[in-house]
Amino acid sequence: MPCVNLGLTSELKWGAYNIGAGNQLPEEYGDYFAWGDTTTYYKNWKGDKGNTIADEQWKEKYKGTGYTWANYTFIKDGYTGGDDDLPTKEDFTKYAKDTLTLKLEDDVAHVRLGEGWRMPRKREFDELYNECYWEWTNNYNSTGVAGYIVYKSQDKATDHQMTKEGTHTYSMKKDLYIFLPAAGYLDGTNLRDANVCGYYWSCELKPKEEYLEYYKVFPYEAYRIIFDDYEGILEESGCSFRYYGQPVRPVYDGNGIEPPIPLK
Repeated sequence: MPCVNLGLTSELKWGAYNIGAGNQLPEEYGDYFAWGDTTTYYKNWKGDKGNTIADEQWKEKYKGTGYTWANYTFIKDGYTGGDDDLPTKEDFTKYAKDTLTLKLEDDVAHVRLGEGWRMPRKREFDELYNECYWEWTNNYNSTGVAGYIVYKSQDKATDHQMTKEGTHTYSMKKDLYIFLPAAGYLDGTNLRDANVCGYYWSCELKPKEEYLEYYKVFPYEAYRIIFDDYEGILEESGCSFRYYGQPVRPVYDGNGIEPPIPLK
């Protein structure tokens, strides 16, 4: 996968398209993964611009249910909780108490792309949000796909796009950028917010929130970046229940070494 140097303080490079983008194009939604999963719950489906998953496109285990706590990779077989229930710590087989960060064996970017590739950390989403110029489009490259064009900053400012508006002119023809399509997310069998909102996984769980009673056992959510077309970027790092199916945009931290070309 090509990667883009956006001039970030960390020198981290961002992948040019989402994991699972079949034609390797920035506007493709790619695949949707539960947090820590390296495979999808469906087969032969392209979630482009809001198409739903037909019954025959779900893998047998997930037909009629899709992305739920009961189907989550790290939930024990036989879990009987309902859609509105939260599992207990004992219901989990992994990432219940040992670590808040995905191991590389469970990081789909690393598994799919190899050495140097991984899912971004929360602080790296924060950096992308703060150090780049974000421009919303409803029609990226005349494809009809909505999302954010994230440009390399022209002035090394540390505030996000609101402080730069009117100061510089950015163009896909002359500036380095990545495009993050508003690919929505999967909850159960429903594709929600496609071409309206973007939700992208980080590799980190959100620590438990002591002020919320139902979070006192351990973290149920993982950090992600979220954006939409209503209010611009909502927040640099929100969080989602980790059973949700969400896209992954990989990052490369190979210390300047060109990333290997993945086998086809």
